[in-house]
Amino acid sequence: MFFEERPIRFYLQINLKFVLIRISKERFAVINKNFFI
Repeated sequence: MFFEERPIRFYLQINLKFVLIRISKERFAVINKNFFI
């Protein structure tokens, strides 16, 4: 039901989750590089 009523909002929520995961992965990668160097 919610998908039919608010597909755009659901789509944006999924995109925000992926963006946050991608940002967190990039941060950890930078931290690991600086730490091991």
